[in-house]
Amino acid sequence: MNWALLANSGLVSGLTAVLAGLLGFVAAVFLRGRARSLRTSLLLGCVAALALPPFLVTSCWIDLLGQSPGVAAGAVGTMPPFFSLLGTVWLLTLLHWPLTTFWVLASWSRLQPAQLEQDPRLRGGLLLRRVLWPAARPAWNQAALLTFALALNNFSIPVLLQVRVFPEELWLAFTTRLDNAGAWAAAWPMIATPLAALWMLRHAPLPWPGLPNPALDRAFHRQLGRAWTTAAGVITAALLLLSLGLPLRQLLFSRRTWVELPTLFLAAPDTVWNSFLFAALTATLCTGLALAFAFSL
Repeated sequence: MNWALLANSGLVSGLTAVLAGLLGFVAAVFLRGRARSLRTSLLLGCVAALALPPFLVTSCWIDLLGQSPGVAAGAVGTMPPFFSLLGTVWLLTLLHWPLTTFWVLASWSRLQPAQLEQDPRLRGGLLLRRVLWPAARPAWNQAALLTFALALNNFSIPVLLQVRVFPEELWLAFTTRLDNAGAWAAAWPMIATPLAALWMLRHAPLPWPGLPNPALDRAFHRQLGRAWTTAAGVITAALLLLSLGLPLRQLLFSRRTWVELPTLFLAAPDTVWNSFLFAALTATLCTGLALAFAFSL
């Protein structure tokens, strides 16, 4: 057991859970007070950011801030190297912040307009401290725990940024030393963490989105105030731009994408169709199991 790597993974995952939780909470603050149509559009953007492949996000930021041929590296010569623990935490945060947003929004859907309007002085920061944060704290803890487990098991981003983490030890044991038994034996922290998360959440009420409530949206927006709403909106827009806009821009506006895509379909059609087939079968199986469990409860 390499305890140094395990501690490094724990540090990366813990920082990711905290930072993703804070940013996801701010995004939820902005989205809760929006009209239903705008909130739905922004939530679809959050889903897309959550579903992006890690290597695509990593490739985008390496091109932008990497050691070479980083586009912006020359303009910000005093910034720390991107190939670092902090760079890994940043990319993992960009992938996982929507989880907290979904959980917190679901917890706030149970609020009633009267709870926000019971005291005229309950506005702005006081509303956040006295009502919104206490109502969202259980959901925030659940999302942070899930984020920690997902970040702990992430392999591709730390390896691409040359940050040594515990999953790397498993990969080396499996591929380099061909030690299957050793890989399984060393994998217990990666298996125990999600199981521990499930055990800790076994009695926790999972928030579930309620019915649309325009009165709650208006009360939320009015009581929170323009300054807090504007600040949260700027941070949310920056999050969507950095986590979704930049990777999609690199993918869709790169000439290399459209030059090599037809070649890929011609050279390896089985690979392309297998990717779609595996995704479709996985989605169908997960949906079927979820429906089966739902009807059995």
